[in-house]
Amino acid sequence: MTGPAESSAIARTKIVMIALGVLGLCLVPFFVKGFLIFQLTMLLCMAIAVLGLNIVVGYGGQLSIGHGAIFAIGAYAAAVPMDSFGLPWFVAVPLAAAVCFVFGLLFGWPSLRLKGHHLALATFALALATPQILKHRSVDSWTGGVQGVMVFMPPPPSWLPLGREGFTYAVVLLFFLVSFFAISALFRSRMGRAIVAVKENPIAAASMGVDLTRVKLATFAISCMVTGL
Repeated sequence: MTGPAESSAIARTKIVMIALGVLGLCLVPFFVKGFLIFQLTMLLCMAIAVLGLNIVVGYGGQLSIGHGAIFAIGAYAAAVPMDSFGLPWFVAVPLAAAVCFVFGLLFGWPSLRLKGHHLALATFALALATPQILKHRSVDSWTGGVQGVMVFMPPPPSWLPLGREGFTYAVVLLFFLVSFFAISALFRSRMGRAIVAVKENPIAAASMGVDLTRVKLATFAISCMVTGL
């Protein structure tokens, strides 16, 4: 067993390690250039998607194998308004998260009545159907069909000593850090404890007044929002 002093020392060590890690990530675009910075940016994008998936699978205990479709919906929800309507990226990216949150509510409402492999099959069907829908001729004028949509990296502000690749990395890193710490705060809150309780013992959670359907739906929708981001 550890005493209060040891626990406090461990907590301080964790804070220092997290701070050093964040500082290291922030310094990357000043030392890394070219294709490598692009790869690191894509790595952070995937990390945000994994954070979203972990909400529903890790914390929520619901089996979803269709989050790749949510990833695609978020991408097109940002890219299409930017390409077709000239929407700036700082509006299009939060819009994509909002679209995926609403989609998570609409898809989750009937699907989350299923359990286990039945839910997995429903999300797998979503993953299979999404590419075909995006390539359908009724929407290919917006989605670009099999070729997709071409959008360009945003130009950095004049006061920031970064190129387009470095600025894009910085933006994605900001979204990653906000997502990481927001999710951490969520699972220290009452809602987060309810999500974990539903996973661990739904009968006990229901007897304590937790609305199982509402919590599961919120878990799936929040997960979709982060993945879409």
